[in-house]
Amino acid sequence: MQTISVPYHSSGPNEAFLIELRRIYSAAVRTAYANAPDGGVSLKQKDLRDLVKRRFAGGAADAWLLHCATLEGMDLRRARPDGRIFFGTKASLERRRKGLIGQETWRRMRLRPPCSRGDKLTKGNRHFRLTADAQSCIFQMYGRKVLLDLAIMKGSAGKLLRQVALLASERKMNVMFRLDDKNILVTFDPQNLPDHPQRRLPVRPLAGRCLGIDLNPNWIGMAVAENLDDPSSLFATSLLEHAGQA
Repeated sequence: MQTISVPYHSSGPNEAFLIELRRIYSAAVRTAYANAPDGGVSLKQKDLRDLVKRRFAGGAADAWLLHCATLEGMDLRRARPDGRIFFGTKASLERRRKGLIGQETWRRMRLRPPCSRGDKLTKGNRHFRLTADAQSCIFQMYGRKVLLDLAIMKGSAGKLLRQVALLASERKMNVMFRLDDKNILVTFDPQNLPDHPQRRLPVRPLAGRCLGIDLNPNWIGMAVAENLDDPSSLFATSLLEHAGQA
């Protein structure tokens, strides 16, 4: 998977809405993490998801985001099964205990970026839509639309985002989005892009030619030979090119 981080801007009521969304999502992840084991036996995904939905139904996050929060909590529990993960980092918790940071600052530190996992049947994602030029992204939930103005990405990142936007709009790929304070993170499978700028072009084989590679501790040698007559004859073989690199 490949992730591109893009700075975004949102203002006024939308910013307050996104902060509330992060608060609910973060609490849902912590709930899923804390309740993943039940007497040493992991709850089934459906049971845990139903628990999370009952607790946070009617809040800023809809059923799909709560489902994604449940999966994230389960992933965190598998990575840290002892239940001793620190949401907000251990160092920040110690600073809070010592009174070096206030309660509001501590709460902001515990916020996690809401994650909406990909669904190509709904144009790549249920909540996020990249515009064709990848210069903005629309977040929509419960009939509310939030326009996120994105930084203009140049070079390979810009080409990739525009391809992702096109293929997602055609329902040809899943795209996962995360949203933190300053950046939107777009995650996708690069194998789904037919024109990935970092993909090497295929080598066209030529009859009668071969490439030899000589690997050594201090240098690498390469040679290209051609034989269009008798492969078993050294005299019919010619060296076309050779090179060495220390």
